Amino acid sequence: TLDAGGCARCNVLRKAKYDEDNGTWRNDNGWIMLYEGVSKEDGKHRIMAAESDDLRNWSKIGVALNVGEDGAWDSDGVGAPHVLRLDDGTS
Repeated sequence: TLDAGGCARCNVLRKAKYDEDNGTWRNDNGWIMLYEGVSKEDGKHRIMAAESDDLRNWSKIGVALNVGEDGAWDSDGVGAPHVLRLDDGTS
């Protein structure tokens, strides 16, 4: 797996939905964790995602942000995931 070499720097946030009618975020059931996963195969860091209903048992979702192609600014890895919910519904 792409995090078999280790995990670090997680960010946990409540699942939410944006209500376009009144322009607000509404909390939803469950939690999302974004974390930095390290691949044993290439040693690169990727941002991975997992979800939970109770903050104790987690199911991996997969890669949230992968490394870029050779020569790109992010070709050596990405990490330190942080998420901000913006007032306009974007994140």
